[in-house]
Amino acid sequence: MTPMTVDELAGIIAKSFDGMHERQGKFEQHVEEKFQQIDKRFDAIDVKLDQIEFSVSSQDRRISILEDRVRLLGTKAGLDFHQKI
Repeated sequence: MTPMTVDELAGIIAKSFDGMHERQGKFEQHVEEKFQQIDKRFDAIDVKLDQIEFSVSSQDRRISILEDRVRLLGTKAGLDFHQKI
């Protein structure tokens, strides 16, 4: 076996790194695309949660109004709402 020169060793090491930057670039691009997809999904979820919050708030307001009306009608009818049925 003949001894290896520094230049030969450097060439072998350089070959092992061939394409490494390209593979790394593709991987980074893939990760970035996935993050963008996740961001879009979070944005969609945020919109839906805002819609749900608005709907719940509206329903809560309507329930409060109905409770007030029932309480008023009960008072006019002489009903005691604190009494257990």
